Amino acid sequence: MEAKKTSTFVLVVLVIMLGGCTTAPSKITEPTKAQTLPPTNSLPPSAPCVYESTKGVAEVIELSPEHVTFKFYPGDQVFTLPAEALNDVNISLDQELKAIIRTPLSGPCEKTEFELLSTVE
Repeated sequence: MEAKKTSTFVLVVLVIMLGGCTTAPSKITEPTKAQTLPPTNSLPPSAPCVYESTKGVAEVIELSPEHVTFKFYPGDQVFTLPAEALNDVNISLDQELKAIIRTPLSGPCEKTEFELLSTVE
């Protein structure tokens, strides 16, 4: 009887040990069409714009009643601002103003931005 108890005990221990070695089914599933991830090069609509800012000088190269055209240095980039946005500033041809150019690097923004700071002294 003692041998039967021992063999039953060994059998129970083996079943418990082997049961502990099995793995549970994986909960990772392939994405369905509703779960498909966006391509890596697209950004969510809430992503902020990231710019590279460069300080420089904007020279007035053209004046008209509707707009003022500048050339930004470094880079010789030409940009135009509405004249009414500059009503408070006394602008003359060939005048140089301190400026910043912001070039988009990433994000949903695609437009280069220019900001006039002050006249060059």
